Amino acid sequence: MRWSTIALVLCCACDHTVSVGEGPATILKQFPTSSDLDVLFVIDNSSSTEDKQMLLQQDIEAFGTALDSFPTGRPNLHIGVVTSTVDDGLGAAMLSPSCPSPNTSQDGLLQMGIGSAAPNGRYIIDIAGPDGSRQTNYDGTLEDAFASIANVGASGCGFEAHLAAIARALNGLHPENEGFLRPDADLAIVILADEDDASLKDGSAGQNVFTNTAGLSNGAIESDFRVQPLFAYDCDQPITAGSGSATYTNCRPRAGNGSNDYLLDLDTLEQSLAAIKDPSQMSVSLIAGDPTTTIMTGALSIPSGSQDPALLPSCTGTIGADAVIGRPGIRLDAFASHYDWRGTFSSVCQPDYSPALTSMAGTMATMMTTDCLAGTVDATDTDGSNAGIQPACTVVDHIDYATSTETDVPIPACPMTAATLPDPNGPRPCWWAQTDESCTQLGSELSLHIERATPAEPGTLVSINCAPTK
Repeated sequence: MRWSTIALVLCCACDHTVSVGEGPATILKQFPTSSDLDVLFVIDNSSSTEDKQMLLQQDIEAFGTALDSFPTGRPNLHIGVVTSTVDDGLGAAMLSPSCPSPNTSQDGLLQMGIGSAAPNGRYIIDIAGPDGSRQTNYDGTLEDAFASIANVGASGCGFEAHLAAIARALNGLHPENEGFLRPDADLAIVILADEDDASLKDGSAGQNVFTNTAGLSNGAIESDFRVQPLFAYDCDQPITAGSGSATYTNCRPRAGNGSNDYLLDLDTLEQSLAAIKDPSQMSVSLIAGDPTTTIMTGALSIPSGSQDPALLPSCTGTIGADAVIGRPGIRLDAFASHYDWRGTFSSVCQPDYSPALTSMAGTMATMMTTDCLAGTVDATDTDGSNAGIQPACTVVDHIDYATSTETDVPIPACPMTAATLPDPNGPRPCWWAQTDESCTQLGSELSLHIERATPAEPGTLVSINCAPTK
């Protein structure tokens, strides 16, 4: 029999289970022993986003309110901000003064706050103290502290590299970011963008996007058209850089290692992030241009000037008294889709971001508290003498997982007096499973629970091996 493996760690107030991964060996996935949440905001700071940044700062109170509504109350927070501007090398710098190289102030570096509300450090710390009070590195409100670090301006590079900024913020490139990402915390990424990602591959392959001028008109040579859409997407027909209107269908991110594949491969990015944080501990929330698969090109007039050819908007709206646009976030949406239900989208063109911020906080809460097993676990009852459902699973406590002295302690199935009632005189810890309709939206039929006489030791990891659906 081929087995699937899942793993979980118990948070203080709930059992926290995860999706199934396939393989013959145990896959140890780290989950918080307390309600720890690291939130990384990636904010587009190009010239068209000032009004959208202000709206985000204005509506962030809805996010804080939603965090306070978590089942266990406000989680232990780290909140940081990076911009969409990274060091793209001399090729980008020669095309635009807003894309400097070297870039020592952005490039995935967590941004310092501005003004008296700024936190003391490169990110917000807001955690529960032993007496239930909040220990923070800022004075005043969380909303004001966020506004201070989110005030990143609108003079950044027009070749927005949201995804490269995420990687550079988390991969150890910047010692200044140390401490933001906690090993046992869940990670939520929030991207505010009105244009798609233009992150380059590393090395000379990426730089070719700025040096290849074949077939480009003057307008395309100097603008972001050379990235979006020219070298970013594959559509029903090759995209051309001439002026005039054109429509392309069935557009998707370009992938592979062809001679014109200059951008960061999304699968490669997902794999590199998985080495930093288990994907089941991550959510990606977009406030971006609608990711339509049909795109149009032509002349476009925007407040900062005109562009011909240009990738035309996929959404329009009004923020305050100003008209706003968003261009298709095709690559961004494809990246978020790597995270299944934990990847969400909201339109950047809406006049109120409060519903989007509330919804994304709800996704984070579900990620941190779900008991659901994955849909591939076989729900067949293997023990007719015990009440309820007994799937073919083995469960093990990994004590002191974070240290070099790991000890494995098997956890038995709970004797059950009813389908959802473990025998109070049975062993502790023990595990039991149940049919759970709330798991259906996550692709599952079952949730799994651990009963303990005392809380698990900090750093404890519980791994579960289950038979997959035949």
